[in-house]
Amino acid sequence: MQKKIALVTGANKGIGLEICRQLIANDIHVLMACRDLTKGEKAQNKLATQLTDVKKHSTLVQLDVTNKNDVQALATTWCQEGIDILVNNAGISRGVAKTVITESEEDARLTLETNFWGAWRLSRLCLAHMKATGYGRIVNISSGHGTYAKLDRHNPGYRLSKLALNGLTKMLDDEVKTFDNILINAMTPGWVRTHLGGLRANRSVEEGADTAVWLCLNDDQQIRGGLYKDREIFPW
Repeated sequence: MQKKIALVTGANKGIGLEICRQLIANDIHVLMACRDLTKGEKAQNKLATQLTDVKKHSTLVQLDVTNKNDVQALATTWCQEGIDILVNNAGISRGVAKTVITESEEDARLTLETNFWGAWRLSRLCLAHMKATGYGRIVNISSGHGTYAKLDRHNPGYRLSKLALNGLTKMLDDEVKTFDNILINAMTPGWVRTHLGGLRANRSVEEGADTAVWLCLNDDQQIRGGLYKDREIFPW
């Protein structure tokens, strides 16, 4: 049986890198998508200290999800060959100390372009192959800060990008509702010790990545169109 191929964006550090590690360990060929291939190579070498034959089971891909040329290059190479699993992990947060009044429009736009529009572009590209084969998994890395239950005035670009990503997840699920084996979900990793989360965070990258990998490997057709944390439904 041919190996499944997974594309993981923002793959050179943090949760993205850990998702790559766990998918490779589960015999998935991983496309490690990074804006900076030098950083990507360092990340791949780090995985090689933990797993065997990493460079045989993973491929570095130049991809800035906000760069349409990068996305088009991906479309004419790997998307035609077929991506079975997409993890929309690339994300930024530029307005942590700002509010809906004080965050600049420029910062908010860039955050939405990365966290939301990048995920939408890649999902549309990958769904063509998934529909053709009748199989696919899309996992959107979201945040509890993007749910109505936790919405407030702080860090608006980030919160709105994740709120929109959650909505996109539901809409994509409706797009493929007639396909039993194309499953699209979002997950929140919680507060994780990464460059974005900081060293004070209470969760490890292994804990943060676990639910994403679980959704990538999920074969339960009832698990679709939801937001999950720790393998359980999380309030929207």
